[in-house]
Amino acid sequence: MRAGGLIAGCVVVIFGLLVAQCGGTGSNFGDGGSNVDAGDTDVTVPMKDSGNPQFGDVSTEAAPACQGLQCQVVTCGGGAHTTISGTVYDPAGNNPLYNILVYVPTFPNDPLPAISHGMSCDTCAAKITNAMATALTDAKGHFTIVDAPVGTNIPIVVQVGKWRRKYTIASTAACVDTPYPNSSTPANRLRLPAKQSEGDMPLIAYATGCDPMDSLLKKVGIDASEFTSGTGTGMVHVYQGNSSTINPSGSTSAYTFWDDLTAMEKHDIVMNACECSPYPRDKGYANLDTYLNGGGRFFGSHYHINFFTGLQSSGTPDPVPADMKSAANWSPTWGSCMTGPYDIDTSFPKGKAMADWMQNIFPSAPYAQVAITGGCMVKDILGTVNGISQQWIYDSASKAPGYISINTPTAQPPANRCGRAVLTDLHVGTTGTTLEQQEAALEFMFFDLAACVQDDTTTPQPPAPN
Repeated sequence: MRAGGLIAGCVVVIFGLLVAQCGGTGSNFGDGGSNVDAGDTDVTVPMKDSGNPQFGDVSTEAAPACQGLQCQVVTCGGGAHTTISGTVYDPAGNNPLYNILVYVPTFPNDPLPAISHGMSCDTCAAKITNAMATALTDAKGHFTIVDAPVGTNIPIVVQVGKWRRKYTIASTAACVDTPYPNSSTPANRLRLPAKQSEGDMPLIAYATGCDPMDSLLKKVGIDASEFTSGTGTGMVHVYQGNSSTINPSGSTSAYTFWDDLTAMEKHDIVMNACECSPYPRDKGYANLDTYLNGGGRFFGSHYHINFFTGLQSSGTPDPVPADMKSAANWSPTWGSCMTGPYDIDTSFPKGKAMADWMQNIFPSAPYAQVAITGGCMVKDILGTVNGISQQWIYDSASKAPGYISINTPTAQPPANRCGRAVLTDLHVGTTGTTLEQQEAALEFMFFDLAACVQDDTTTPQPPAPN
């Protein structure tokens, strides 16, 4: 045993040297038994403890034995910590993303837990399996993992909902920060996967319309190969609404899809592009309500607000479930353009984060405002319902919301809601490759929709290590 060794399960300071927190002495950080390359040649890596005290004068141990990469965490003096930092980007590698989970797996050689697809009741209270240290990105997409393991080939995982990708850091040094290299090439940045070969992605049902919402999905970085029919192998299943900007081989009717609850429930997110008219949804009203109350996620653009309101202007009642009808104060008729300017509501934590995020991407634009080109926000929503729906973007002149979210089931306390709907009167501007301000706002909400569900009045916190 080396001079300056360990008492199992305890932090020991000998001659001013700080050593690892738990376990017994053993080989170093995956480097064949050599010492930590951080200037302290007496720090060694503890092995998993055998469960028996190593000294005759104690009958019990002060702390449980460490496991996996936990045994490569060191205690630093002077308030210092071993950290890993970086910035997480969208699949395109262009825009940094807010509220993305970054964690170090406890057991680096174990496969990541399988992700199952379909509506599921996922709240932010759940722990992440096999995570020893966690962090969330801020409004600039930046994260810092505190008390990271020291050594070589340290894995980190970036995840939001069912988006997930694993990376490896070549080496980390004790008691200093190791930044993940921020490449000038977007494809080489720390980013969410653009296709299945890069990692896990949610299964999205996308219904076409006159608004080319599919171009938004491509701008944020989803690879064109992922857009297939409902029977295809892509992660974006395309169904045909009353207009189309994309039509992969074998794509079938969105109306047939909405009428089939089993088909809807197989998807993680249902995303509907505006059809330029409020068509009847038949069985879709009740099916969407069931889907949302079971933990599904819904992104509805403009006239798809009638999933919650009915046809409105037709005068014919629609079978809209009461909880959807009462989730907001809907306009009795389809409204006209609001004049703007269009403000971001910064009165709640995520709204403030959205404004800060937009400012980071468009630093010369007015703070907490969204410029809209090629259209307008229509006054379809007169107001939100306290404790049920949340306003995100509103018209400064009329104060009417143009962008809201609803967590479901609305009859449950906020902490027990696990489904989520986003309803927007913002449209996609162009079919180019650069996000306009209104499209950036849609990107923010798209990845927020994919995240675990929490009360919007609270500030996101990283899940506790498992």
